Amino acid sequence: MDMKSFITTIILLVVAFTPLHAQEIAEDSTITFGNNGQHSVTYNDDGINFKLAGMILRFSGNDKSPQPQQQLQQPQFKSIYPFGFAEVGINTMANAKYALYTPEEAAMMRLGNAKSIYMSVNLYSRSIRLNQSGSFTMDYGAQFTMEKYRFNGPYSMKYEGGMMRPVKLEDSVTRSILLLEYISLPTMFTWSYNHKFFVSGGLSLDILLWHSLMYQKPIVINRVEPVTVEPIQFSGVLHFGTDKVYGFINYGLTDVFTYNTGPTCRRFSAGIGFYL
Repeated sequence: MDMKSFITTIILLVVAFTPLHAQEIAEDSTITFGNNGQHSVTYNDDGINFKLAGMILRFSGNDKSPQPQQQLQQPQFKSIYPFGFAEVGINTMANAKYALYTPEEAAMMRLGNAKSIYMSVNLYSRSIRLNQSGSFTMDYGAQFTMEKYRFNGPYSMKYEGGMMRPVKLEDSVTRSILLLEYISLPTMFTWSYNHKFFVSGGLSLDILLWHSLMYQKPIVINRVEPVTVEPIQFSGVLHFGTDKVYGFINYGLTDVFTYNTGPTCRRFSAGIGFYL
């Protein structure tokens, strides 16, 4: 590049970045100079391009800040730690069928539903927001659940001949129950209105931790005997209410007792839950 071209280039650089001059040059304007037009300056909305002896220099003249791209909404989590909520209600064995028993044995194995107590407490739960407003979430967690099934009289059960058989207790027995304790792992989908009222439903995997036959005469006596309760069960779960208190319904999707070892029946519970 000769001295004349160099000086001309410097002048053009200074002039090109002068706002007044930038307004006077039309869009997509090109100025050529040098021998045979070997150098050029092009101005457009994107800025200025200089072509000097085959070398191209680009300078952005667009002072509009690029609009930030809308970021994808990341899933948001909300956790509830131990004892975040508790539930209390009643439970029974629904759709019970006693095909393996005589009418007298079936009568002994029936339950006093109004006195069969259900209790559950939250161990951990987490919510995943599925939409931007947070009105639709997926919730999962763990609960400790205790179910007491009270016999309708001084009766109990025992394992005999490969199945559960009813037994008659002494008349002085004031109550007799079958106690089942589970770790429940529910997964539910929740729709809420204004983050106060909600309806949710889903499935729960229930893992049996402990079972016991108990009766009171007059003190409580525990009898741990083989009880043919299925160790892994599933249940459907429905919740509805507010952010303070709600109703719940649980219905077993699997039989309580192992096939051909006891009554054919499903666990059913209903009651009220409280956020603590």
